[in-house]
Amino acid sequence: MNEISEIKEYAKRNSIPIVMDKGGEFICQTIRERGCKKILEIGSAIGYSAINFANISPDIYVRTIEIDIDRYSRAVDNIRNCGLEDRIKITNEDALDAKVDEKFDLIFIDAAKAQYEKFFEKYKHNLSENGVIITDNLFFHGMVENPELTHNYSTIKLLRKIRKFVSFLQLNPEFKTTINNIGDGVSLSMLNPDFIQPEFKAVTESADEKIAREIKYGHKIYSVLENGKNTGIFSYYKKEDYLVIGLADFFDRDRIEITLRNMLMLVRKDAIANSMHLIKIKLPPEYRFDGIKESGL
Repeated sequence: MNEISEIKEYAKRNSIPIVMDKGGEFICQTIRERGCKKILEIGSAIGYSAINFANISPDIYVRTIEIDIDRYSRAVDNIRNCGLEDRIKITNEDALDAKVDEKFDLIFIDAAKAQYEKFFEKYKHNLSENGVIITDNLFFHGMVENPELTHNYSTIKLLRKIRKFVSFLQLNPEFKTTINNIGDGVSLSMLNPDFIQPEFKAVTESADEKIAREIKYGHKIYSVLENGKNTGIFSYYKKEDYLVIGLADFFDRDRIEITLRNMLMLVRKDAIANSMHLIKIKLPPEYRFDGIKESGL
């Protein structure tokens, strides 16, 4: 049995989670196809994935972070035994506190599932221009789509957070993301070259009858600005325990989808801040895009 097989068997015997075979193959194939040379991994476990990545090519460098001291120690031994300590740098720390200044061609997030969105937001700044971010376990053993498979309260809370992260990926206009039915559910996100960081300007008065009515009702109303250009206007309000987007107009036909996603990301942020789990969208069918459902958060 070779070294990598022994690491895999050790993980299985000791119930240490490592990437599933199909998911690992997908990531390795992505590394090959895109010619990735610098890889950042959030969640080393015992070094299984990092070693597989480094073994693809002798010019690949891996930076990996593990918070658990026992797993970190085991990973250090495994990396040394594979003769890869010069090309795999591993540190024992909380990835949310780690200081990483380098740019990477591929960022692999496979640590605490409840923190996925925080990991993504922190490390997106370390992504090279043509790089990709990959996250694993988005199906969580089929329970994300079938929550009735568990009655454990902690697991139910975790599933809710994974679903929120998936909605974050699907709505986020800064990235183009695909959710792949591979292994335990693997996402691949690339920077969207058409994205422009939006500004949101509160609207408090208007001559437009529809908007004036929204203001009268006390609804929140914002204009969406890109480089100072108004691309849309929308309103939303609270109803029971959810938020409703009731009005949306778009002023740049070529950027409707990005503008809508920008709107939804702002409302989503408000919903999460107020512990709401649902946004309802009252929009015509032509404004429904992939990942944007009639309702959801």
